Amino acid sequence: FGSGGNPRLAPEKSKAYEVGVEQVLWDDWVSWGSSVFRTDYEDLFKTVFSGGTFSRVNVGKARVDGVDLEVELHPWTPWTLSAILTHLEANERPKSNDEELLRIPKNTVSFGMAYKPSSKWNVRLDGLLLSSREEFDRNKIKGYLKWGLRAEYRFSDWMKGHIRVENLTNQKYSEVLGFPAPGTVATVGMTVER
Repeated sequence: FGSGGNPRLAPEKSKAYEVGVEQVLWDDWVSWGSSVFRTDYEDLFKTVFSGGTFSRVNVGKARVDGVDLEVELHPWTPWTLSAILTHLEANERPKSNDEELLRIPKNTVSFGMAYKPSSKWNVRLDGLLLSSREEFDRNKIKGYLKWGLRAEYRFSDWMKGHIRVENLTNQKYSEVLGFPAPGTVATVGMTVER
């Protein structure tokens, strides 16, 4: 991408730490979990725009601190409700040069509702809510909410079919500034397991 590679680019290095807890309550009616984590990076890749082209460089150090909260409910036999909240603080180091890492949202919420009336059928509606995030020249990419739907039917022990609809409500959003995501996309497929 651009005029070529960077022969001085060093490999990224990282160390990650995580601690968490999970619990199931009331005969599997509800389960929840939480974790905190930290990842320290050295020589993290970063894309910069200079001289009319994009190139990759290494930033000295970076750190990502985060927390996950997760809950899953089984209110009625064929239904499952779930949600996951993730909060991240992603910054370059040292602290005196504390800039946010690009394209990493501070807050992400994913949630879903699954309906499985039998061993043959499985239907799931999922949502994803992302907060705004930093982009090149410290521009902001707007946050967005998108929905997806997936239905699966098992024809036999060795064959199942599915229908998947991404961006169900035709939301206008960009994962990368200047590159709009596609509108509603539907796919139909079959899986053969042998």
